[in-house]
Amino acid sequence: MIVNEINLSNLIPKCTKLGSFNVLNGNVKIGKNVVLGSNCVISGNIEIGDNCIIGNSVEITGDVKIGKSCTLSSGVKFGGAAQHLKVSELTDKKIIIGSHNTFRENSTIHMPYHKQVTIVGNNNYIMVNVNIPHDAKVGNNNVICNNVSLGGSVELGNYCNLGLNAVLHQNIKVGSYAMIGMGTIIDKNILPFSMVSGSKKVSLSINIVGFNRNYTGDIRMKDILSMLKAPFESTPFLTQLKETKDFLEYDNSKGFYLL
Repeated sequence: MIVNEINLSNLIPKCTKLGSFNVLNGNVKIGKNVVLGSNCVISGNIEIGDNCIIGNSVEITGDVKIGKSCTLSSGVKFGGAAQHLKVSELTDKKIIIGSHNTFRENSTIHMPYHKQVTIVGNNNYIMVNVNIPHDAKVGNNNVICNNVSLGGSVELGNYCNLGLNAVLHQNIKVGSYAMIGMGTIIDKNILPFSMVSGSKKVSLSINIVGFNRNYTGDIRMKDILSMLKAPFESTPFLTQLKETKDFLEYDNSKGFYLL
């Protein structure tokens, strides 16, 4: 194991399992019961919480904080520069990742460009070849399937499900409990509890399964159904959403998809 400019005895608890040929450089803090594979590069201002499992050939660079009990499969990369033609003028940019997240093979998270932080919450399952782009904000308990393409500054609420190969335009906001079908192209904001599918002609409905399986708040299914019969701006549903964390503020010029 190669270690540069750090005190290994203070950095890594005795209970941590280590592979071979790892490079640790800078201000790196690793919690208890962490499993670290081989051929990893961890460099910068890095904090890894207790009970994390890090596979082989993982790269974590820059300013990155990872919570407890996260799993990073082989080839995961956190901390790459934003995919942007210009260089960001901001300093002190960072990535903050919550606890109990799973990142499967070759998933990536990029540093912010327009803001200070790219954020991933808790209990998310991120599948193979998914990029969390610059300035993204991902909530809790989301499932993002293989090869989903997210544009910069995308925001996901909680309990969202993004199907295989779905594509989200930059600056899109997806409300909590929404489900996006595989291969769907999204270029407008998505209401909470929506189910959206299709590539050329988008089909819109209500994510009844997700609502029944995960939702425990005060909004009732009949409140959602009332949107079908009244102008969106006048429904009690909108008022209720604004009073909960399940509602994401949005740009009026883009608007939300209506059911």
